[in-house]
Amino acid sequence: WTDHPLALLELGSGNETAVTANQRLTYAAFADFLTTPETQKALLATGYRPADLSITLDGAGSPFAGSDAVDWREPQTTLQMPSPAVVDVVQNTWYYTKRPTNVYLVVDTSGSMEGEKLVLTQRALQSFVAQIQGNRDAIGLVEFGSDIKSFLPVRTLDDTTRADLVATIERMEAFGSTALIDATVDAAVDLKAQGTDEAINALVVMTD
Repeated sequence: WTDHPLALLELGSGNETAVTANQRLTYAAFADFLTTPETQKALLATGYRPADLSITLDGAGSPFAGSDAVDWREPQTTLQMPSPAVVDVVQNTWYYTKRPTNVYLVVDTSGSMEGEKLVLTQRALQSFVAQIQGNRDAIGLVEFGSDIKSFLPVRTLDDTTRADLVATIERMEAFGSTALIDATVDAAVDLKAQGTDEAINALVVMTD
């Protein structure tokens, strides 16, 4: 058996509401439809375990009745859902046990990136920097237009480096042509010099 939960994603980027009132009503109506006895029986007929526990899996209309291929009685032992605190510990453990990362963000802020493109790029960069935990990863940033506008060497992402990255991202302006190759080569050369075999060394190039 597999679970197919129905969930409404309430928040968009930047804690903005991602759904309208009408969409929320539509979600509620669809959830009500899925949980009606008629729909639950129809789901069972197509091979899905119903959420309504009062519906027997070996009753009339069930594809599992008398079947030797599937034991509908299983699972008889289920694991308890972990608490949010336990999930946080598991997720955080991954950050501290994975290989460290050295990554250069190579960002195009030429004239063609003006407007929404630049706004979305800045938002993505801010989210990327914010989600990195601990101080085992090193981040650098190369911003370019006609030439290199900003060059922040790869450094361990401590509070100072994080603040420098955020400030540089916020100051980005779109103008100039596109020195994509030069910027990428500069980042690659420095990454090769600074990187180690024990770490994940990567370039992330953002351009249109």
